[in-house]
Amino acid sequence: MKATREMRSFNSCSKIKVVPGPDLNKLVPKERGAKVRLLSNDGSSLETSIRDPYGEPEVPPKEEAMKNEFKLLATTMLSLQRVIELMVLVDDLNKVQNIRRAVNSLYFKSV
Repeated sequence: MKATREMRSFNSCSKIKVVPGPDLNKLVPKERGAKVRLLSNDGSSLETSIRDPYGEPEVPPKEEAMKNEFKLLATTMLSLQRVIELMVLVDDLNKVQNIRRAVNSLYFKSV
């Protein structure tokens, strides 16, 4: 099932074109935007643009969103328990008494 899903994603990627937009490139570095246009098989299209996407310094992600994304990505390589341990360690870095112990606990232990 996972391989089928990955193949569908791979096939979809081959349909994506990334083209620099001269109008948006002129705005860099003050603004970093993107324009997206979806073309359907029947020839119709949908288009939208955004100036400063979520995650840029001007629109930083919320702490909870960053933690959720870290958990989502890290659990592909580590157990959920290990990910939570790392998150607690990072949250409590300002309370660390022994930096060597903290650094040693960061070494990855595979799932």
